[in-house]
Amino acid sequence: MAIGCLLQMIHHLDQTIEALLKTNTYFVENNVDISFATPLTVKDNSNTLNLYLYNIQENKSLRKHQWETKFIGNGAQKSRAPLFMECNYLITSWGENPLEEHLMLAECLITLANSPILPKAILQGALSDLNEEIQTQLSPKEDQLKPIDVWPVLGVELRPSLAYSVTLPVSLAGSVEEYTIVTDMEIRYQQINPSSRTSQQITSVKEKNSNIVNQSANQNSRRKDDERISAYTTHVIAGTVRHKNQIQ
Repeated sequence: MAIGCLLQMIHHLDQTIEALLKTNTYFVENNVDISFATPLTVKDNSNTLNLYLYNIQENKSLRKHQWETKFIGNGAQKSRAPLFMECNYLITSWGENPLEEHLMLAECLITLANSPILPKAILQGALSDLNEEIQTQLSPKEDQLKPIDVWPVLGVELRPSLAYSVTLPVSLAGSVEEYTIVTDMEIRYQQINPSSRTSQQITSVKEKNSNIVNQSANQNSRRKDDERISAYTTHVIAGTVRHKNQIQ
C-alpha cells in the first residue's frame, strides 16, 4: 500500500465529511467551525465541532482474496480487491454553554445518520473515483477502540461525544494488471498437392508390404533349414542304432 495514497484519501475523506455536514444549514447559518485537529487545540467557547481521527484499522471481515476483472473498451483490467480501512472519529462540540454544545452534537448526529452511505455528489478528490460505496456507522464496532478510552490518553476532561466510523476502500499499490481483449482471428490455409501426397502414401504402403513379404520368406527359409537338420539328425541316430544291432 502506498502511504502517500492513504494519507491523500484520508485528507479527501475529511473534506467529504465537512461537505456533508455543511449540507445542514444549521452549521452554515451559525458559522460553526468544523475542525479535524486534536481536542487539545480547540479552545472553549469557540463554536467548534471537532472530528478527531483517533484510530485507523483494517476491517478483516470485508477482506477479499480473489482478483476482480473490469472490462474497459477493447481491454480489461485485473486487480486485487482493495483493503477496507475503518477510520474512527471522535466528535465533540465546543460552544459558549452546554446547551449550544448539545444542540451542535444533535444536528451532527442527524446529518451523519441520514447518510449511512456517503453520497456520490459530495465525494472529494480521489474518493469520487472509487467503484465501491463508502459506508458509515455512528458507533464503534466491538473490536475497535472505544472513545471513552481516548480521553485519558489525551489528558482532556471527559466531554459529551459521538463515535463515527467510515469504511474506506484503499487500493494496493501495483495491484492492477492490464490486458488486451482479442477481437480478431486470422486463419491461414496452405494447399497440398494431392497427387504428390497420394504417391508418397502408395510408396510407403509398398515399402511396408515388401518388408512384410521379406520377413515371411526369411521365416519360411529358417523353418525349412530346421526341418532338414532335424531329419538328418534322426537319420544318423537311426543308422547308428542299426549298426550296433548288426555287430551284436
